[in-house]
Amino acid sequence: MHQSQFDVFLAHNSLDKPEVRAIAEELKQHNLKPWLDEDQIFAGDNIHKLVFQGISQSKVGAFFIGQNGLGTFQENLELGGIIQCFLKKHEQQGFRVIPVLLPGVSDIPDSLYYLSQWAWIKFTSSNDQAALRKLIRGIRGREPEAQEQPVIQIPDSPFIIQPQPTQNALELLNSHLNVQPNTSAIEAVKHLR
Repeated sequence: MHQSQFDVFLAHNSLDKPEVRAIAEELKQHNLKPWLDEDQIFAGDNIHKLVFQGISQSKVGAFFIGQNGLGTFQENLELGGIIQCFLKKHEQQGFRVIPVLLPGVSDIPDSLYYLSQWAWIKFTSSNDQAALRKLIRGIRGREPEAQEQPVIQIPDSPFIIQPQPTQNALELLNSHLNVQPNTSAIEAVKHLR
């Protein structure tokens, strides 16, 4: 399986950069490696090539929708690349798409209705910690070992109690625990029968 270099590709309008940058810094604080254009693209680089590489080298595509609408690159390059990567890599490598609504956006716009097939996250403020936790959880996804239920191992007991037809339960228990039986308790049990 291909090892992803980045945990998440952050597709966004450049007008929303301050909010997305702050989220990227929070992700880094939680030991995640986001792909953010200003960290990866330098003067003279081929933007298209690096964007597609960034998407293909990421485990998740986070698609940010802010009050400023979609940016030119976000709409014409990143969105198509993320959808294509999902279609190509999802089954084998688990590529995920996470729509992220920035403050001031209450729902996925009608023009992007196909993004509503994925569970989305809504930030109500720039420091919305609950939304950030959901984003981190979404980026980390479900690890194969996290899906399996834990198996509890019970150590072998040095005492194996094997039923003996001539003893009652109280006598059997007392014999394995090396306890002297209380004859009045034994008699009381016999009278209950």
